[in-house]
Amino acid sequence: MLSGQAGITEDRLVAELTKAFDGKDEDDAVFLLTLMNFGNGNLPAMGRWLERNHAADPRYDVLDVFVGDRLDRSTGMLNAALAFLEKFPDELMPNLFVLYAQNKGRPMKQVAFHFQEFMNTKEFQKEALFFGSPVQRELYIRLGLLTGNLPKIRSRFQEQMALEQTDAKGLMQGLALTNIYMQRFEEAFNLYNQLIDEQQVKDTQTLLYAGIAAIGAEHKANAIALLDLSRLEDKRNFEARYGLGLLYQEVRNYEGAALQYTMMGDERYESEYFDFKLAPATEAAGLNALTL
Repeated sequence: MLSGQAGITEDRLVAELTKAFDGKDEDDAVFLLTLMNFGNGNLPAMGRWLERNHAADPRYDVLDVFVGDRLDRSTGMLNAALAFLEKFPDELMPNLFVLYAQNKGRPMKQVAFHFQEFMNTKEFQKEALFFGSPVQRELYIRLGLLTGNLPKIRSRFQEQMALEQTDAKGLMQGLALTNIYMQRFEEAFNLYNQLIDEQQVKDTQTLLYAGIAAIGAEHKANAIALLDLSRLEDKRNFEARYGLGLLYQEVRNYEGAALQYTMMGDERYESEYFDFKLAPATEAAGLNALTL
């Protein structure tokens, strides 16, 4: 699902979509309520939103895409994505939504072909990829991961970074995340250090990715510090809590590990990035590998 890809947590989605919320009419009130229901996983309430005859609004189109994806209503999701694209034909995000909706459920070979075609022929504002919202940048990179196009994406970020003189934050984020997925962990770790220390980019997702890069580069002490900062920035960043718990297990801090797992609640959680192993009683159980 879109909300489970590329580190796009429900909290981050809610934050992005509610920036423009002004609460002027009933549609806006129901929109905000549906956002809350989306975050809480209230499927019947989400279904009622799709059945509502709401006004034409790009915010509503985006919510329709995510709710349609969550409820497996492919036709409604595609229609909403196309409506969003009609309003912003040159923007990256609506183009990615349409690409995702058109290819959902198709064999990966077809998805790879269509994404390759999109990369080579589709005209969109490249500034959005390099300097815009992290969410759309992460979606683009995630599609590159799934379709084998990461080397080309990495080259694009490197070429643009060589030209950029003023604001390289988005470029650094994109290149660092691409390096993680290509398992170039030391390079990613160094880029995230620059982002955090020099550029003062310290949001929960950047700190999470920095922690992942640190694990891959075998800087476990740094990883513990970064994941701890990430979960402090957002208590609902369960990916950070889970990774931190596994790292605590590895150093035999079982009380700290148990606390992180307890704070995640009772629901089953499947990590996108972390795996673990159960070792013999004489050894520690802990982090095994990044599941990239």
